[in-house]
Amino acid sequence: MLYQDILKKLMAQNGKTQAVMAEELGMNSQAALSQRLRDSANPRMRETREMLGLLGYEIAFVPKGMVERNPALAEVAFVPEFPERPSKGGGAL
Repeated sequence: MLYQDILKKLMAQNGKTQAVMAEELGMNSQAALSQRLRDSANPRMRETREMLGLLGYEIAFVPKGMVERNPALAEVAFVPEFPERPSKGGGAL
């Protein structure tokens, strides 16, 4: 699952729109958050931590394959995929 898709799913699960997230992150507009998500092929860790924190998640590093091998963990964890060559426009949420 791509990073922006993970955030989209978590926002939906938490009933938060981009406008609400932008406000909670202290951003000037929903458009600023949308741009951040479009450019999310290589997100900054600090920005990711902020957004995930608002959605009740945190960043964790686990051994490779751990999520896939553990059914209980696979139900609640997300493993982002990153494109080989990030594109500049990505795709809006």
